[in-house]
Amino acid sequence: MYNSENLDIENHIYKVCPAIKIEYFPDGALVLRLEGRQMLELNVTARDVLIQTDGKRTTAEVTNVLMQNYHITSLDEALQDVIELYDHFTVQGIVEVVKDNEIERRK
Repeated sequence: MYNSENLDIENHIYKVCPAIKIEYFPDGALVLRLEGRQMLELNVTARDVLIQTDGKRTTAEVTNVLMQNYHITSLDEALQDVIELYDHFTVQGIVEVVKDNEIERRK
C-alpha cells in the first residue's frame, strides 16, 4: 500500500504493453490481451488512467491530471488509487514500468 514516505513509486513511468489493444468508449474501455485472448472491461476512471499512460508521464503526473479532471482535492488518496490501479494493470499484463535506459532515449 502507498504511503507518502515512499516517493519512488510516484516517479514510476508506465507504458502500455505491446501485446495490448485498447478500444476507448465514453463510458469506459475494452482491453484485449492478445496473448491468451483475454478481454477486460474498464470503467471511466481506469480508462482515463490508461489514456494518460504514455511512457512519459510519472505516476504523480498522471495523478495530477486526474485530480484536475475529476476535481479531487486529496493528493494522497488519489495517488494511492492510481498506484493500486497500476499494480492491478501490471499483474494483468496491461502495463509495464519504463526502464531507465528507455527514459534516457526519450529525452
